[in-house]
Amino acid sequence: METSLLLAQLIGTYFVLMGITMFMRPNLIREMTEGFERNKALMLITGIFVFVGGFLMVSAHNVWEASWRGFITVMAWATMLKGAMYVVMPDYMMSQAHWFTNKKMMQKVASVILVVIGLYLAYIGFGF
Repeated sequence: METSLLLAQLIGTYFVLMGITMFMRPNLIREMTEGFERNKALMLITGIFVFVGGFLMVSAHNVWEASWRGFITVMAWATMLKGAMYVVMPDYMMSQAHWFTNKKMMQKVASVILVVIGLYLAYIGFGF
């Protein structure tokens, strides 16, 4: 239970932070994506760290149930998969990132969804 709450705090806070950033500074996200693509070593190292972070979350919290705890598990597996994909197929991942950063309306909608989900998880995790 404590691991679930900790991960709800972590993921919730991260979603709120990224959602607000995506909404308020979409050009920054696009510029960062372009810079990230130019640095292959950074992409590899980031992919490895994201994979390890996802692996640790899955190892500590592999709870499959139809609740917020199950959502945490899905996010952990998605994180691990995302890290692996950045290591194995970085060009594909960057093409997806460019596609997303060029869709301004989709980016706005996704940012609002991230903030809403993030606030919900933070609410649960911090016990407000």
